[in-house]
Amino acid sequence: RYYVDGTPNVADAYYGGAWHTVLAGGLNAGGQGIYALDVTNPTTLNQSNASSMVLWEFTDADDADLGYTFSKPEIVKMKNGKWAAVFGNGYNNTTADGSVSATGHAVLYIAFINEGLDGVWTPGSDYIKITTKKGTTATPNGLHNLAPVDIDNDFVVDYIYAGDLLGNMWKFDVTDTNPSQWEVAYGNAATPAPLFTAKDASNNPQPITSRPEIGKHPTSGYMVYFGTGKYLETGDVGNTDQQSFYGIWDDGAPVGGRSDLLQQSVLGTELVTISGVSNEYRKLSKNAINWCGTGSCHKGWFIDLPESGERQFSGSALQNGVIGFVTNTPSTATCKAGGTSWFMKLDAITGGEPLKPVFDVNNDGLFTVADKLAAGENAAG
Repeated sequence: RYYVDGTPNVADAYYGGAWHTVLAGGLNAGGQGIYALDVTNPTTLNQSNASSMVLWEFTDADDADLGYTFSKPEIVKMKNGKWAAVFGNGYNNTTADGSVSATGHAVLYIAFINEGLDGVWTPGSDYIKITTKKGTTATPNGLHNLAPVDIDNDFVVDYIYAGDLLGNMWKFDVTDTNPSQWEVAYGNAATPAPLFTAKDASNNPQPITSRPEIGKHPTSGYMVYFGTGKYLETGDVGNTDQQSFYGIWDDGAPVGGRSDLLQQSVLGTELVTISGVSNEYRKLSKNAINWCGTGSCHKGWFIDLPESGERQFSGSALQNGVIGFVTNTPSTATCKAGGTSWFMKLDAITGGEPLKPVFDVNNDGLFTVADKLAAGENAAG
């Protein structure tokens, strides 16, 4: 399965009495729709066979809460035994195009692959919609890329995590075999509650447009990793709001806010020159975390990104106890593309300095104590 921004996802799915390979994707800023194609046999993928390849399309004409589909579908098996394309509603669902959201809410969609083949989408049976009830028609909200999680290794989705433009990280409970019981995991039907709401030190919401990464917590429950910031609209280029990266402990209850988290910091940088080639590395704090034992109780950690305009929107990867991600600081210069980036690696449990070297600082092809920075720290970015 692929989780690459800007491309569709491809996965195997069982429907109609046989296995198929399904390609599903969105239209990004190009439109308000999700499409699904049958790409089981590569030798038949040509224009003359287009009609047999196309499975269905789900657009805002089918459900007006669907926005511009930056969210990439995940193709998964659900607890009711059906395979589905799961996706967030995307952005700007109140655009005046004939199918306008009456709420502006951020919404999760679960569209059953086999049920869409007849071209008719009936809510509650052909697809399930779970609303967060966050957003307004004046300021429409939206879910971006999401993370389905199978906690009991039966190859069926149990929970789905996704973030929205208001800084909310949502957890959706899809553990029941009856789809009518699928819901936001916290709060209630009238007032759904997020797992966590990302806000800066001045209490300003931080938008989440990256796909969360999920890992096991060292004692119980799960860690949910994600960065904040967005890079979707023209006005985003010069935005200098404080953005952060978070590791939130989901132990079965919502997390209150920053005061419940351990803060780590970028302490500075060090320039290392090897054979005439210079690379700059970040140094991090290594504050100790207390997972709700005695004394100060932490429900996770966060680190503020230090550069003006620096943000994280491209997802992250968890490997060997280290969470890695790329940040971006866009350039406001008219003729300068891209801006600058940092490749960051943090200890996944504390959010601080990695326990072992994770960058080959001395360029010898190995990761050893020789890769420590001058003051003995392990480089983190």
